[in-house]
Amino acid sequence: MFSKVENTSFTLSQSPSPSGHASSARSSLTLIPESNVRAPLSATPTKGVEKLMYKSNLSSYCQRLCLPHPVYGIVSQGARHALRFSSTVTIGRKMFASPNTFSNRKSAEQDAAKFALQHLLNEDEAIVTNMRGSLCEFVCQDKALCKMVLNEFLAKIKMECAYETVQVEMTPWFVSYLALNGTCYRGGGRKKKVAEQLAALAAILSLLGMHTYS
Repeated sequence: MFSKVENTSFTLSQSPSPSGHASSARSSLTLIPESNVRAPLSATPTKGVEKLMYKSNLSSYCQRLCLPHPVYGIVSQGARHALRFSSTVTIGRKMFASPNTFSNRKSAEQDAAKFALQHLLNEDEAIVTNMRGSLCEFVCQDKALCKMVLNEFLAKIKMECAYETVQVEMTPWFVSYLALNGTCYRGGGRKKKVAEQLAALAAILSLLGMHTYS
């Protein structure tokens, strides 16, 4: 038996959560008064700048993941006086072809970069989802490893947790409370170790966005 306990007074003193953690504090947003903002030079400057960044963003993505540098190709079609261009981009053994055509080569390459980047990011999201499911299945099948898995994860992100385990009066039943990032997780069992492992399991499943197991 385990559960997540909200609004508990059992707290933990720790370093601030790292950026991007599921339980980190919300980002602040500063609003600039409209009177302090000058009129843009063009109707949609932001979109124009955004379109010019796809090739740069794709190159940065490939560099971070140690992928081959993107190689672009151009396909032209139509009459000579009204040529239209589409682009392909090859990254290693993968080639992405944009379905759109443009009046100039640069726009076609930017669109191909956008198409490739969206595809790669969707693949990454699917991989992360599969990894979450695999980790959830792993810890649920072998609950004796939950504390170790959680401790290794917290060490990497420089966070700490604390356990408080008590025995229910006049019963052979233990309840363990785990405090992590302002939230308390609870596990119960006939042994102290079992209660703590189930509390760790509750924390892991919460971090993975999964709250139940079979």
